[in-house]
Amino acid sequence: MAESNAADAELRERLRRYEDRMHPLYSLGFDGSKLTLQENGNPIMSWPAVSGRPGVQGQQHQLWRDHGPLPGGAYEINVGEIQQISDLEDRVGRLGLPNWQGGRPSWGTIERG
Repeated sequence: MAESNAADAELRERLRRYEDRMHPLYSLGFDGSKLTLQENGNPIMSWPAVSGRPGVQGQQHQLWRDHGPLPGGAYEINVGEIQQISDLEDRVGRLGLPNWQGGRPSWGTIERG
C-alpha cells in the first residue's frame, strides 16, 4: 500500500510540473518602484514603475481618488481586453484631451509577440 501511495504522489507531482509548463500562471507584483512579471511565482521581467501623481505616491495616499497610487491588493488583467492606442489618440492625448490623456508617455506600450 505504501508503494502505491508513493507512486500516486510521484504521478501527481509529475502532472503538476507538466501543468506548470503547459499552462503557466502569470502574476504582476508592484513594490512602489518596480513592476515585476512572474511566471509560476518566479520573476521573469521587471520595469521601473510608479503609481499616483508626483507628491502623492506613498502608501498613505492610496485613498486619494484620482491623485494617489492604486490601492494595494490583487488585480487581474485580461490580456484579450488590452487596448491599443492609435497614433491619432496619442497626439490628441498629449494635448490633455481624453481618453488617453498624456498619450503614450503616460500610458506606455506593450510589445506583442
